Amino acid sequence: MNMKNPSDTGKKSGKSGINCFSCGHFYITYEQSFPYGCKAMGFKSRLIPSREVYLSSGIECQHFLKKQPP
Repeated sequence: MNMKNPSDTGKKSGKSGINCFSCGHFYITYEQSFPYGCKAMGFKSRLIPSREVYLSSGIECQHFLKKQPP
């Protein structure tokens, strides 16, 4: 069985398996009310953006872009 390391793809097991911390569109806003943001979808949230997308649409985020090392 060929099993990839989940950190290689940015995916996690379970519902809303996108790891925003590995995504190039994710950012921290430093606003107490809405601490997380997604540049690709243009919103700020109290939840991690991939979780917010999953809860509102029922599908995983389609804009995941793995961060490139500096």
